[in-house]
Amino acid sequence: MYRPYRGQRAQRHRRIRNCILVLLALLVVAGAVFLLFFQDRMVYSSDGVHFDLPWGKAGTQDDGNVDVPLDIEGGGEGQDTPPDDGAAPAPLAVSATPKLLEVPVGRLGDEAYLGQVKALHAQGAINGVAIVVKDAAGNLAWGGTPDTLAAAVQAFQADGLPVTAVLYAYQDDARAAADETAALHRTNGNVWRAADNTRYLDPGADAANAYLSGLVQQLSGMGFQEAVLRAYGWPAEGAGRLDRIRYGGYADPAARSAKLAETLEALKAAAGGMELSVCIDNPTAENGFDQPSGQDLAALTPGAARIYVPMVVQTATSGDSIRTIVGRVQGADTAKLVPMYDSAELAASLFAGSQPVYFSPSATNGEIAAYVAP
Repeated sequence: MYRPYRGQRAQRHRRIRNCILVLLALLVVAGAVFLLFFQDRMVYSSDGVHFDLPWGKAGTQDDGNVDVPLDIEGGGEGQDTPPDDGAAPAPLAVSATPKLLEVPVGRLGDEAYLGQVKALHAQGAINGVAIVVKDAAGNLAWGGTPDTLAAAVQAFQADGLPVTAVLYAYQDDARAAADETAALHRTNGNVWRAADNTRYLDPGADAANAYLSGLVQQLSGMGFQEAVLRAYGWPAEGAGRLDRIRYGGYADPAARSAKLAETLEALKAAAGGMELSVCIDNPTAENGFDQPSGQDLAALTPGAARIYVPMVVQTATSGDSIRTIVGRVQGADTAKLVPMYDSAELAASLFAGSQPVYFSPSATNGEIAAYVAP
């Protein structure tokens, strides 16, 4: 009796085990089928993995007809959404036909004077202002307490006036004195000095260009729309004993031209969204190329936003004359040309004209009341 009992129990265990194995196999097959058809609905989140199934979709309205997605953002198609009237205004930019008035640094804190500037703008005489932020001696117009430059820039821009910063690039006695590695040197190793005993920065020196790049970055951060580089190059004829300058690898005028064009591109990168322009001191040089300074009109025009030209001869027709001269230079672009004047007698006609102009009221010690219409 004992042996048959043990045989029946063994058979029962085998049947149970087989049933369990069959169930496990069915679960595996069902899982594989489920993943095959619904794996694209697996959603991973910080709460783990779950399935986004069509019969359990959240965020819908069930009215017994059609599932309509809830408009979480409130801007769905077909809904009455109020227009966005709070769009940011277009950023200020220098006019395609700039008519700039140079505002003396010493008048930036003069509310009455700034009122006269704004009046000229309201009358259509000007559409922008310029400020010499770094003069020929190397003095900077910002960084004081209070910083009247930053306040004035904001005030002009609030009135709709874009602001241009003018800085003397390499004519800089202060920086050359503070950092001899950035200074232009003589062939005997001493620092080179101009006829008026002032020093220059060396356009070929990394230290000089790093300093300029830092200044351009600061001006861009202050919100200026444009920066104009004056004295951009080596000293020109008349500045002093050019034969004593140590040019290093830039003894060839063509090398000086290439270096200035290369540096302009680097400074443009530092300027970010601020436009960068160049002042050409001698556009009447042969083929627009002043070899001592390295200023080459054809080489600098493509990279510059605008080309500013100080007018040596100032008459009612001198602007047309300089445009004709520059137009003969292959590679130049007269559309970028902005003549610079300081003749008080011409101011009224310049403001009333339609040509680009940069006007400095230096002949009247900065006074502009005579130009404001009553």
